[in-house]
Amino acid sequence: MAQTASPRATTPATPGPATLGLATLGVVGVLALAPPPAGAQEGDWVFKVVGTAAYRERIAIGSGAELVVELREMAALEPGVEAGSVRLVAEKRQKLEGRQVPLPFYLKAEGDRLVPGTRYALRLLLADGEGPGWVSQPVAVEAAPTGPDEAGTDAGDVLLLRQLPVSVTVNLTCGEVAGVLRQRDDSAVLELGDETLALKQTPAASGVRYEAGDDPATVLWTKGLEASFTLRGEELPPCGLEVEVPQFASGMDALPGEEWVVEDISGSGIIDASRVTLVFSDEGQLGGQATCNSYGTRFATNGERIAVDPRTVSTMMACAPALMEQERKFLDTLPELSEWRIDETGALLLRGESGATLTARRAG
Repeated sequence: MAQTASPRATTPATPGPATLGLATLGVVGVLALAPPPAGAQEGDWVFKVVGTAAYRERIAIGSGAELVVELREMAALEPGVEAGSVRLVAEKRQKLEGRQVPLPFYLKAEGDRLVPGTRYALRLLLADGEGPGWVSQPVAVEAAPTGPDEAGTDAGDVLLLRQLPVSVTVNLTCGEVAGVLRQRDDSAVLELGDETLALKQTPAASGVRYEAGDDPATVLWTKGLEASFTLRGEELPPCGLEVEVPQFASGMDALPGEEWVVEDISGSGIIDASRVTLVFSDEGQLGGQATCNSYGTRFATNGERIAVDPRTVSTMMACAPALMEQERKFLDTLPELSEWRIDETGALLLRGESGATLTARRAG
């Protein structure tokens, strides 16, 4: 990787923190990088998806209905995964104002939030204030740049279903009595220590009311995050509820935080007393210390895949030749990375299809 400008310093500089501020060094340079490898995307780009939403029921949509188009990470495509628990990448809300199915839809996602060439989950929700609404199963779409004259990736006809099975887990505390309520459709199971109660939903003027199938004197009546509970005819203290929302690991959640200190670059280790770091932000920014200089770029993840923008901005300080070579190798490696994981020891392992690798650990 060649630099477009010569270093401003005339003598070797001791490795250490270097900021991106003009006041510190008086110059900020853009590194000229090699053509981006597979997985990296040069320049600003957008990904567009179009399609048509419909359902089979002969039911008119209410005037206040809204169509929500979501793009979520690839984990939402896995069988048995609740799509709503997977990281949302892009969303578009469209007021229908009396329009009926079939409904054309459109979604645009900024490329710097995506890993090109990987699959994302497209999901549609039709919220109708006059009924329970509809939702689609996740549809796989592959992220790719959409040209200015192109309509976008066609997801085709997406079927909306009136009701999908919904499973909810709630932690329940009633004074000194604690349990776990597992709800699914119109039934539930309440676990109280070693005892398990099968509950069935019964009519209620408000909230959700359950009775034990074999004991009508056991009644659980939930209203929001509060509940009343009568166990075998004995009324317990008022209950508090806490809903468990499973979250699937996203690199946009796992990588940000305290900086990662690089321990190895493609099997060559790190020069003693030098420092190379990775600092990820939840807004998609990546920066840190490259050895002699600070750098900044952008990144995106999708499941275990990662893409780093090859357009890296760096300060330009000169160091000893060996340190400058290490910096060049590190900055060359970043846009080649295509996969990430954190192993059982807490080490961050990044690798590219070309064989390039980085190993890093949290500072401290």
